[in-house]
Amino acid sequence: MDEYVKVDYKKIKKMVDDIFSDIRSILARLYIGLDEVRLELDMAYPYMRAISNITKLFRKSYRQKLKGLGLVDFSYIAHTALDILIDRSGESPKPSKIALAYRDMYEEVFIDEYQDSNMVQELILSTISRTSPGNRFMVGDVKQSIYRFRQAMPEIFMNKYEDYAISQGPLESGRKILLYNNFRSRAQVLEACNHVFMSIMRKATGELDYTQEERLNPSAIFKDLDYDSIDESAYRDLVGGPDKSEIIKQGPATERFNIGGPVELRLVDKNFNEDDQDLNGQALEEFKSTSSFRSQCQAIGAYIDQVVNNKEKPYLVFDRKLDKYRRIEYRDIVVLFRSLKSRVEDIEDVFGQLGIPLYSDLGGDYFSTLEVSIFENLLRVIDNPRQDICLLSIMRSPIYKFEPSDFALLRLMDKDLDIYGLLDKLYEMDQAELDSLGKDYQDLRLRVVDFMDQIDAYRRMSVLMPLDEFIWFLLKDTGYYAYVGGLEMGQHRQNNLILFFERARSFEKTSFKGLFNFVNYIDRVKTRGSDMGEAKELSEDANVVRLMTIHKSKGLEFPLVIVAKADGKFNFKSSDHRLSLHQDMGFGPKIIDKAKRLSFPSMAKLYIDKKMELEQEAEEMRLLYVAMTRAKEKLVFFANIDDFSKQMDEWKSKARDLDGNIEDFEILKSRTYLDWIMMSIAKLEARGKGP
Repeated sequence: MDEYVKVDYKKIKKMVDDIFSDIRSILARLYIGLDEVRLELDMAYPYMRAISNITKLFRKSYRQKLKGLGLVDFSYIAHTALDILIDRSGESPKPSKIALAYRDMYEEVFIDEYQDSNMVQELILSTISRTSPGNRFMVGDVKQSIYRFRQAMPEIFMNKYEDYAISQGPLESGRKILLYNNFRSRAQVLEACNHVFMSIMRKATGELDYTQEERLNPSAIFKDLDYDSIDESAYRDLVGGPDKSEIIKQGPATERFNIGGPVELRLVDKNFNEDDQDLNGQALEEFKSTSSFRSQCQAIGAYIDQVVNNKEKPYLVFDRKLDKYRRIEYRDIVVLFRSLKSRVEDIEDVFGQLGIPLYSDLGGDYFSTLEVSIFENLLRVIDNPRQDICLLSIMRSPIYKFEPSDFALLRLMDKDLDIYGLLDKLYEMDQAELDSLGKDYQDLRLRVVDFMDQIDAYRRMSVLMPLDEFIWFLLKDTGYYAYVGGLEMGQHRQNNLILFFERARSFEKTSFKGLFNFVNYIDRVKTRGSDMGEAKELSEDANVVRLMTIHKSKGLEFPLVIVAKADGKFNFKSSDHRLSLHQDMGFGPKIIDKAKRLSFPSMAKLYIDKKMELEQEAEEMRLLYVAMTRAKEKLVFFANIDDFSKQMDEWKSKARDLDGNIEDFEILKSRTYLDWIMMSIAKLEARGKGP
């Protein structure tokens, strides 16, 4: 048998085996014996009733506690509104007299972002809205419904979307108005988006058929690129410039400048050699993940640096305020991640080495920010100076400016003492002994004396002053507040220090007082993992690259969007917990048979887990749609890959129907954005199409 036939046979056999495996799995779920179901229900009922009763009791007690404290939360407000608007006195709930009064009051009820409504919100809106004829005007895009984890139900939108007719006739049955045009993005971005989602999004995979009706039609106006449409600032530092007349002689503007361009997918070799690492098991997997992630960050940083600082053929973006093209800047760029909290420091480190200013909107790293960590260490040293790491941190900081050579001199004095012991020894040293050490030590002693005296003075003041007043005095007296204001993103850094001051002021109002207790409080906050989160104020004009999650980017737009970690696996909720919950299907418990000392998932749990997996996969598809539609002019994906040839063969071998469409089960088996994108474009040459 020829080699290529063997290869094709293996591919087809694997495909068939996967299909039969899926069929067997489905058949196993289809076989339901009535006796087994009754037995499961009998075993689970007492526990489910107990959980239900406890939940009701907790809800009642929680609301009473809030009421006693004079507090409300969002859920309390929403359910209280329901209690007011719904009359439950009859056999079935109906709008109350108050709700009917609101119906008469409101001529129109306008609802934005309707695709993110949950059932409580829908009930509230339905009680105060008229039905025949209706007076609700609902606007939304179900392809951007990405908040199911907040109980959003895109099916509320879809039910009306499917029931309403596209017509200009009577409104009694509801009218659907399709908004075809996109006024944000270039055609290259939209056509790529259309191609990917027409390939993968359908009712069975994404809860919606992405048809011609759903296509994004480019309607944004971008001027043709010529020298008259380019702002004068674009010629600065240009190779062959900055004389515009000389540049014009070199050829048309399209040859001297870059604009827009096709959507790009940049694959980064993981470049990992296991033989070089003395690791195994989980440690090896974590190292491989971290190593590949940093290599991708370096590739992203290099790309941004090349785009922003290209002097040979600069990249331009269209500025609608100027009505002209200008050089792309850092503020025009966003890097999107599906989720990232644990790895922000890696990105900041890589971008910092490349000199790329970065602002992270991901939160959770407040105490690790440079300005806060240095100031926190200053407080710790004032409270207790015998902490080497904190002491070295502030001595090396811009506040005191000690050099590494200074610490070398200190260590030469005594190899056993801690840092504070060395400082104290030099501080107390008599002149004769100091003279014997040389001139370098005399200069160092002067700075050590000033440092020690100031720390001692601050320690005495911390006892006499209220904590918040002391911290504000410290920020001003050291000049640290003014210093961070002069750094990149200075306003944001100052806001972080103000947030620190505000937290100290709140702490001072409690029964605990003083610097010692405040330092312990910070330690408890860190231990609990309940970081305060950075100050979020940042001017739109701040010239920094934004780093955010796809969720945070919703509603925003950027000239250049970079979607990072496209190879990251979807993090579906685990199904191994004891109880699965679904708002339509109810409880899905594990059955525990004490007599036989075993446990197993109930039929309800199996069905709920599968339903939730499909819902989460559809949500991931909508997240990809949101990410792609943030780009105005340029969209770039980055992903790590091990063996491109092997993976390309896998993407090309995905099962398709006779019309060349990818089979549903292949789409549902995919676990990364990279898989979805690549399977949609892997056979473009064969099909003669392109995004």
